[in-house]
Amino acid sequence: MKIWAAILLIAGITFLERASFIVFLQRFSMPNWMERALVYVPASAFAAIVAPAVLRTDGAIDISFFNIKIFAALVATVVAYRGHGILWTIVAGMCTLWALQFIFG
Repeated sequence: MKIWAAILLIAGITFLERASFIVFLQRFSMPNWMERALVYVPASAFAAIVAPAVLRTDGAIDISFFNIKIFAALVATVVAYRGHGILWTIVAGMCTLWALQFIFG
């Protein structure tokens, strides 16, 4: 029973924290510099999640020719840059990774 109470308490706190931005920030306007800076938040958050997964091998940073995840990420980046959409970006990156894993073991 204590676990469910803790889960409900944490869920309530999280809800109030997120709802507070919606409720309270409607009355205030953000400065232009902040609005311009917030445009880059999703890309930087995505990079912060993806970069360690791509660059780390066995717990250490591996920026070498033998890190096949870097090549798969580069292929996915090119597909995304060319504007083919998120589905094709994922498919291209994963197929490249799987092919390189099959070839190089």
